[in-house]
This record gives sequence, structure tokens and C-alpha cells, in this order.
Amino acid sequence: MAVSEHPHPEAESAPEDTLEHEVSDAEGPKPTLKDLLHSSDSPSKYLTVLSMVFAGLALICGGILVVQYLKYRSNAKNEAARKAEEAKLYGGWLAGQHKFKYKSENGDDLITQPLGEFRASWKNIELRVDLVAECSDEETCKSLKDQELKVRDLLMPLIQASSQEEVMNPTRKLALRRRLAEKLNELELKGRVIQIDFTDMTLEPNSRGE
Repeated sequence: MAVSEHPHPEAESAPEDTLEHEVSDAEGPKPTLKDLLHSSDSPSKYLTVLSMVFAGLALICGGILVVQYLKYRSNAKNEAARKAEEAKLYGGWLAGQHKFKYKSENGDDLITQPLGEFRASWKNIELRVDLVAECSDEETCKSLKDQELKVRDLLMPLIQASSQEEVMNPTRKLALRRRLAEKLNELELKGRVIQIDFTDMTLEPNSRGE
């Protein structure tokens, strides 16, 4: 009787199933984090601690990035609100410029007139500031020079009524400069005073110490 050379399929698969079962039993349950930290195997314990450190650093870096992004969004929002407030207050007056320019947009020299030094005392702080007027024409600036006492009488109350916070805040300082220019335009002038600039400003402790 001839014997088949091909073994039965079940006979072939049996050894493989037995081998997989033995490998699975050899692996056993996966170690927990606690097991790894208390492991007597130094390399495994070291790698576990190192992984935890890197994970903590990643969380810290992620938190820093989130905070910086939120600050950026907040600053951008505040800047947009400030510009919108300026546009609302001034309607384009000075086109948002905060620095006095001694040349016009086309490069011509501006017509200016120094108004002298003004002082104001606020609590324990004394303000000293030199004012310069920009005029629409030379005759207007000359008229300001000829009416020096009237100019000081008009501007001094506004300077004294201001505050340290006002002159240190760019937006509020711009508003003060506008009020000063508008006050001078109450004089009988041929042209107009376009703007007033603070060319030199110092804040010092008030020696009187109110």
C-alpha cells in the first residue's frame, strides 16, 4: 500500500500554533511604568526616566508657545484698537504720526517757531518741556513770536492741567499736542498752527515735595 508523500494540513499547522503559543507565554504581560521605574535593569530604568524628562520638556515648551501666541494675539488686538481709537479721535489728524518731522512730505523745510520752555508741577514730579509750533506760513509763526506772552498765557494752563501719565502715553500726548495747537489758533493769525511738538522733555523730582 502506497503512503502519501504530502502530510495532512493539520499536521503542518500544529507545530506553528504550538510555537506561537510558546512565544506568547515567553513574552508575558507588558511592564507598567511603575515596574520600569523600580526595575533592577539599569538601562531600562534610565531610558524610562529619560523619556519622562523629555515628555515634561515637550509639555513645557508647548505651554510656552501657547502663552507667547496668546500674548502676540493680545498685543496685535490692542495695537489695532489703539489705531482705531486714534482714527476716531483725530480723524486722520497728523496721519497718526507721533514724531515731529522738520521736513514736509515733499521734502520742503517746515515753517516752525520755538515757543520756549514750559514747566508744570504735579505732586512730586516737575515737568520741563520745550515747545515748537509748526505754522502754515511764515507770517503765522512771526505772529506767535510777537505775541509771546499771550502764547504762554494760553498754553500754560493746559500744560499745568495735564499729568505725568498723559505726557508719557503716546496717544494721550498726541491729544494734548492737538489741544495746544487748537488753543493757539484762537489767536488772530493769518494762517494756522498745524501742530505743537515737544522737542525736549524732562521729568524730575519736585524739590518742593508736595
